Amino acid sequence: MKNLFKTTATLAIIAGLAACSQLPLGANSNELVTAAAKASLSSKADAEFEGLLDTHWAWALSQSPTFATSVGVRDYDDQLGDYSLAGYEASIAKQREMLASFEAIDVAALSADNQLNHALMVQELKYDIEAAQYGGKYMLITNRGGPHMNLTRMPGLLPFFTKADYESYVTRLGLVPDALAGATERLRTGLAAGWVQPCAPMQGYETSISTHIVDVKDSVFMRPFSTKPASMKQDDFERFKAQAKK
Repeated sequence: MKNLFKTTATLAIIAGLAACSQLPLGANSNELVTAAAKASLSSKADAEFEGLLDTHWAWALSQSPTFATSVGVRDYDDQLGDYSLAGYEASIAKQREMLASFEAIDVAALSADNQLNHALMVQELKYDIEAAQYGGKYMLITNRGGPHMNLTRMPGLLPFFTKADYESYVTRLGLVPDALAGATERLRTGLAAGWVQPCAPMQGYETSISTHIVDVKDSVFMRPFSTKPASMKQDDFERFKAQAKK
C-alpha cells in the first residue's frame, strides 16, 4: 500500500510538471524527467537570486537610516546617512561584492521575471560602480538638493508618536554636526581635485542654507515639539525638547 501511495504521488507530481511545462500529451518519461529537473533548477536559482535581492535591500536601508525608519524598519533609529568620502567609498566596495554575487547566479535558470530583475539589478550596480571613477561623487549640493536638505526633511519624514520616536530623533540631531562635517570635507576634496558644479544648478542654492539660520525656537527641527503626542508623558516630552535645543 505504501508503494502505491508513493507511485500515485510521484505520478501526480510529474503530471503537474507536465501540465505547467505544457508538454505534449505523448511526452515520454525522459522528457518528463528533464522538465522536472529544469523546474527544480529554476526554483533553486530563483531562491538564491531573491535571497541576494533581500540582502541588497537590507544593505540599502542601512545606508539610508532615516528612510528605513520612515518605512517601518527601526534597526537604524540611532543613525544618519554617511555623507563622507570614506563612507561613499565603503559603499562602492560593498556594491562590488554584491555585483560579484549577482553575476555568479545562473541567469539562464531564472524565471523570465527574475531574468529581467537580474539584468536591472546588475545594471544599477555597474552604473554606481562606474560613477565612482568620476567627479560627480564630490558634487553633493545643488539648488535642488544636498545633505543639508535631507536633514531638514526629517521632521516631515519620521514618525513622532512615542517616546522612542522622540528619543531616536534627538539622538539623530546630535549626529548632524558630524554628518555635515563629513559632507563638507568631501566637497573640499572635490574642490582640491578641480571638481565643481556648473553655475546653473547652483544658482540660488544659498537660500536653502540661509533659510535655516534662525533662532532655535523657529527652526524646522523644532516642529516635532509643537504638539505633544497623547501617548507621551509631559516630562519626557519637555526633556527631549530641551535636548533638541542644544
